[in-house]
Amino acid sequence: MGWLLTIPMGAFLLLLGIYWQPNPIPRKDRKLQTRLDSAQGELAAQTGEKPKLTTEQVRRYLRLTGERIALIGFGVFGILVGIIDDLGKLEDSTAFLSLFGLYAVMILVVQRTEQRRKMVTLWLMGLAALLTWGRAESLNVTVEGNWAVLAALGANFLFWLVINRRYPPGTSDAIEVYGME
Repeated sequence: MGWLLTIPMGAFLLLLGIYWQPNPIPRKDRKLQTRLDSAQGELAAQTGEKPKLTTEQVRRYLRLTGERIALIGFGVFGILVGIIDDLGKLEDSTAFLSLFGLYAVMILVVQRTEQRRKMVTLWLMGLAALLTWGRAESLNVTVEGNWAVLAALGANFLFWLVINRRYPPGTSDAIEVYGME
């Protein structure tokens, strides 16, 4: 149970809570609506009206939003507990810099992924981060790894603040291929 209150696990829960977008309409209802729209000739899509949500869908959305808030809260709590545990224990700066580079690139990959593939990328990078964290544990550089995760989160937040808000990642639909026409 102690691994839940570590900085890497807290960072993963925090990022999962931030990037997860709850959808009030379940997947099967969206598929059904898509089929209905295609059968009706896309009349609802052309008018631009948003569908009215049922009370069940509103309850589902509120529950999913609560789960998202809980993920962010548990992530912040795990990070704070890890910080308090690791204060003043940093010894190997080479391990810190290499782990910082690895974690920063992993978070940057998730940040610059298009919206449709963001959750898949988050889970894959989370697995890679878990393997990296396990290797850092086996080399006894746990504290350096924890601080590297925090530094990578801070650096990627600054990147988001300066660049990613102005120039968000593109989508596959906007890609234009020139030549061979």
